[in-house]
Amino acid sequence: MHAARGVALVGPASLTAPVALYSFFPSPRAAGVIVVAGNMDFAHANADRAKVEEFLHRHRIGSVTLFFTDMVGSTKLKQTLGDVAATMRIHEHHAAVREVLHTFKEAQEISTAGGSFFVVFARPSDAVKFSLLLQLRLRQLAQETGVPLLDRIGIHVGEVIIAEAKAPAQGKDLFGIQVDTCHRLMSLAQGDQVFMSRTVFDNARHILRGQELPGVGPLSWLSHGPYMLKGVEDPLELCEVGEKGKAGLA
Repeated sequence: MHAARGVALVGPASLTAPVALYSFFPSPRAAGVIVVAGNMDFAHANADRAKVEEFLHRHRIGSVTLFFTDMVGSTKLKQTLGDVAATMRIHEHHAAVREVLHTFKEAQEISTAGGSFFVVFARPSDAVKFSLLLQLRLRQLAQETGVPLLDRIGIHVGEVIIAEAKAPAQGKDLFGIQVDTCHRLMSLAQGDQVFMSRTVFDNARHILRGQELPGVGPLSWLSHGPYMLKGVEDPLELCEVGEKGKAGLA
């Protein structure tokens, strides 16, 4: 993958902030991407150089808090209620997610598919706070509609490749092993559970200690020890947070 080769050229010290990749490379020649030698067709080389510069302009590295949430039992919901009624409930679920997310100014929805959302946050504590407030809102929605809609949530921190879309309306795409790791974390959770990696856990527990979240009761913070995730070389410590007596704590 071309993006992966480009990333390997950037030293670790350069990856501390989401700075455009092309700012590190004065030219594709400096990056070691293009070498023009001999009697090469210079017009063709210049065209290739332009493509590389465009790629570097549209891709950057950033360390972000990754957040996946997935509505549990959406297929069964359609079988039970029928497509029309189930679709209405799913739309209500999506509206609830965006209603809560709207209160977090340093967060951005990246994508949604079916009953799943992919969101990024500037801070791990905000992602955990959002997950707790979202669970609260979904419990309230279940009382209002009589249909329980439970989400499983995964939160992780890592460096990703951020691909800027050509058209502003298309938003951004995020790539990298850390995105996959976050999704794996989410897939381990059950409905009404919030799983996270240790860095998120330590940061959020420290920041949220003593804070009151409106409508959210006392919290339980748990560590389940190291887990091997599919496609991830090293074990990852699996941690969890939830409201005592209400969340689906493991």
